[in-house]
Amino acid sequence: MNEVSVNQMQHNRFDHRSALVDCEINVKVSSAILFDVKAICISERSPNPTEVIGPESTTPWDSVDLTASTFDSVTSPLAFSGYPSFSQEQEQPDHAQERLISYEEVQKHTSADDCWVIIEGNIYDITSFLKIHPGGEQAILTEAGKDATEIFSKLHPSDALSTLPQEALIGAVDPTTLPAPEEKVLTEEEERRQAAREEMPDAHQMLLLQDFEYWAEQVLSDTAWSYYRSATDEERSFRENREAFSRYFFRPRILRDMSIGSTETSFLGIPVTMPIFIAPAAMAKLGHPLGEINLTKAAGEYGIVQAISANASCTLEELFNARKDGQPLVFQIYLNKDRSASASLLQKVERLGAKAIIFTVDTLGDSKRTMDVRGKLNATKGAPAPRTPLGVGAAISGYQARDMTWSDIDFIRSNHGGRQADYAPAPLDILYEMRALRPDLFLKTEVMIDGGIRSGADVVKALALGAKAVGLGRPFLYANGTHGQDGCSRVIEILHEEITNTMRNLGASTIQELKPEMVGPAGAWVGANRPLYAPAISGNSSHDQRSRL
Repeated sequence: MNEVSVNQMQHNRFDHRSALVDCEINVKVSSAILFDVKAICISERSPNPTEVIGPESTTPWDSVDLTASTFDSVTSPLAFSGYPSFSQEQEQPDHAQERLISYEEVQKHTSADDCWVIIEGNIYDITSFLKIHPGGEQAILTEAGKDATEIFSKLHPSDALSTLPQEALIGAVDPTTLPAPEEKVLTEEEERRQAAREEMPDAHQMLLLQDFEYWAEQVLSDTAWSYYRSATDEERSFRENREAFSRYFFRPRILRDMSIGSTETSFLGIPVTMPIFIAPAAMAKLGHPLGEINLTKAAGEYGIVQAISANASCTLEELFNARKDGQPLVFQIYLNKDRSASASLLQKVERLGAKAIIFTVDTLGDSKRTMDVRGKLNATKGAPAPRTPLGVGAAISGYQARDMTWSDIDFIRSNHGGRQADYAPAPLDILYEMRALRPDLFLKTEVMIDGGIRSGADVVKALALGAKAVGLGRPFLYANGTHGQDGCSRVIEILHEEITNTMRNLGASTIQELKPEMVGPAGAWVGANRPLYAPAISGNSSHDQRSRL
C-alpha cells in the first residue's frame, strides 16, 4: 500500500442468506445474492460497473488513494412510492408538559402491574409494554422506578420513544427531588478493563483484525462483548464460518508484471475503492458512545459501502447526516409482523437516500445466542425467572415477522454468521458449490458473501470464486469498541494492504483478473479433490475427464 496514502488515512454476520425480493416498488429491480441471508434490491438505473471503473485498470498500485471519493456519480437505485408516510415524533400532551413529579412518587411504581421509568428527565408508564417487550419483563423491571437513561441509550436510537403512545408520557421528574449522584465505585472487573484499556496499543499499531478482537474482549463491557461475540447454541456454524477459509488454498500465477494494479471495482452499481463493505451490525453504541456514526464516517473516508442495520443504535437521520457528500449507504431491514410498518420504513430510507435495500430472511425463529443469554442471566441472579428470552439479541428482535414464505422472497442462499441456525453450512462452502455446480448463476446476478472473513486473503478467496463483494461485521464492531472511528479506519487500512499484497502474489493486478482456478480445496487437485472448474491437463485429457467424475 502507498505509504503516503496510509499516513493520510491514519491522520485523517454474510452470516445471512440473501435473496431476490419481490418488492412492490415502481422501478425495475435486478437481483443480487448475499450469502448472509440477505436480499438486495437495486434499480437498473445504477451505473454500469465497466463504465465507472472499466474492465481493466492501469492504475499503479502505489497511487491508489483510498481517501478519494468515488461517490459523486452514483444515483439512487430506489424509487418507492405509494407507501404511507412515516410517523412523525408525537408532541407531548398538555398534562405532561405542565406536570412535575417527585422522584419519591416514581419509586412507588415498580411492579409488573404498575411500572414507571425515567428517561432523559421524563417519566414514562410502560406497564402495558412489559408483556410484549422482546427482551422480557425483567429487563425493564430491574430499572423500574429509577433513571434508565444510560441503559436505554445504549440499546435504542434517540427517536425510539416517539413510537410510544402519548399517554405513556406521565410528565417530567422534579429535578429538585432527585437523589445526589452516588460516587461511582468500580468493581474489580471494571478496574481490570480500565487497566487493559490503558495498556492497549494505538489503532495504528494493530497489525491484524484479530488484534482488535483480542483487545475488545479485554476492554468491552460484559454486555457488549457477549452480544458482539455471541453465536447460536453450540456455535458450530460460527466456528465453521471461519475454519472454512483454511480449507481453500491459492494457486498463484507467477512471472507477471505486478508494478501496476488496483483494487477499485463496483457492486450494486456503486463504485468503490475495494470490494468490501461493512455488513449490517447492530448496537454499536454498546462499544462506543457515537455508535454506528463511527462506521459511517470511516466508510465514507475510504470509499467503501456501509450497510446500516435495522437495529442500529443511532437514528437513520444521524447516520445519513454523518456521511460525506454523495456517500452511498444501503439499509438492512427485517420484515415486520406489521407489513405496513415495513413499507413506511422503506419509504423513509428511500427519502433519506439509501442506494439499496437488504432483506434479512433467516430469522424466522428465535436463536439462542448462548454467550449473550448467559451473560444476561448472570446479571439477573436472584430475580424471578423471565417468561421471555433474555439477551440483547432477543431484546431488539421481537418485532420481526415469523411468517415469511416464498411469496415474500423469491430466492435464498446463506447463513447469518452462525448467530441464527446452528449447523448451517459456511457461506464460503456454498460459494464454492455454486462455482462448481452452477457457474452460470454468476453471469445472472451479483453474489456477495459475509461470515468468517478475518483477513484480506479471505476476501480474495471469495472474490476469486465469484463473489462480487465481501462483508465484515464483527471486526468493525470490535474496532469501534476499542478505538472508535480510528479503529474502524484501521480495519479498512489492514484489509486494503492485505488484499493488495495477496493479489500481487497471486498474479492478479485488478479485481477482474481474479479467476476461480486461482483458488480451490487444500491438497493435490487430483481425484475427488479436483475442482470441476480446474483447467484441463494438456496432453492427458482422457485421464483428466476420469479424475473429475
